[in-house]
Amino acid sequence: MELPLTITDVAHHKITEIIQHKQIGKNYALRIGIKGGGCSGFNFILGFDTEKESDQVYIMNGLKVLIDKKELMHVMGKEIDYVQEGTVSGFVFQ
Repeated sequence: MELPLTITDVAHHKITEIIQHKQIGKNYALRIGIKGGGCSGFNFILGFDTEKESDQVYIMNGLKVLIDKKELMHVMGKEIDYVQEGTVSGFVFQ
């Protein structure tokens, strides 16, 4: 199944690096989701979690990705990138 969003090569590499560095277990996957939704809109979140019954599961270049089915429409078409500018770095949703 095709991932409903794009993860850049730089972001994919950084996620893989984090998995290795933090020794995240094989039973965990990358969770992409949203938080909030009030007047200020949605905040997008990334983390590692175990699969839940309400998840849609994707595999991208060997990376298992979980997205709650209720949140799919909010992340669809987004791009996740990893940027580093000076001393500030992090994942961004565009």
